[in-house]
Amino acid sequence: MIRLSSGWTLLLRLFFPVFYLVFMGAFTVATIIQGAEVSPVFTTWIYRIGMVSLLLLGLLTIRFTVWRLLRLDASPTHFFITNYFKTFRYSRESIDAIHPFNILFWQFIKIRLKEKGSFGQNLYVLLERSLWVQYLDAHPELKSLIHSPGR
Repeated sequence: MIRLSSGWTLLLRLFFPVFYLVFMGAFTVATIIQGAEVSPVFTTWIYRIGMVSLLLLGLLTIRFTVWRLLRLDASPTHFFITNYFKTFRYSRESIDAIHPFNILFWQFIKIRLKEKGSFGQNLYVLLERSLWVQYLDAHPELKSLIHSPGR
C-alpha cells in the first residue's frame, strides 16, 4: 500500500483548524470578557460583533475548504480513504471518475464515486505529485478514469 496524498493533508485537516479555533476563540472570549480593563475599543458592540463574525466566518471557511480534504492510500486493487478518524476501502470499480485540478501550486483530485459512500459521493484529496505519477505509471488502467478539466 502506498500513500498518495500529501503530508500537508494532516496539517491542513487537523492542526490548522484546531489552532485557529483555540487561538481565535480564546482571543475573542478574552477580549470580550476582559475588554474594559485592556482597552475601551474591546467594549464596543462593533468590535464584539466583528470578532464573533470573524471567528464564525473562519470556521465556516475551514469547514468548506480544508476540512473536506481526505487522505488517500492505494493498493493495486483498492483505494483507502481516511479522515484520520475512520478509514474506508473502495474498489476501483466503485470509482466513476477522477478529476485532477490545481489551486496555486498544489495538485488536487476529486474522486467521484458511482454511489454515495461514507464520506459522500465526491472525495477531495491533496496529492503528493511524484507519488501520484508513479502510481499512475504502475497502473495504466486508471488513466481511463481520469478526466481532464477541459472534458
